[in-house]
Amino acid sequence: MEEASKLILSILKGYAPLMALITKISPVVSSQQTEFDFINYTLEEQGPFTKDGVHNYILTIDSWSNSYDNTLKIADAVKQALIQAPTPIFNYNGSKPAFSEEGIYYTSSNYSFKK
Repeated sequence: MEEASKLILSILKGYAPLMALITKISPVVSSQQTEFDFINYTLEEQGPFTKDGVHNYILTIDSWSNSYDNTLKIADAVKQALIQAPTPIFNYNGSKPAFSEEGIYYTSSNYSFKK
């Protein structure tokens, strides 16, 4: 799972249009001091995996901002970063904008892939 997490981070950080929109990428959660706009990502490993070591993953990326429109722009840039990655092939499973209890906009996007 560590290898898959490092790959996700590398793909996202390597996409300049995304990095121009955000201040930070963090696994799972960011500190309350993190400056807007930013993204958090989580990985879920799903079984079964194949005999040749291929694992199925669910990737969730939350795009956070003080602006609803910015969360959508960030989510779109994330999608483009993953689409343009040579490997693995990411399957887009949808996105949902929301408003947190703390009064912050975010868009949660889901992808699946094998590695």
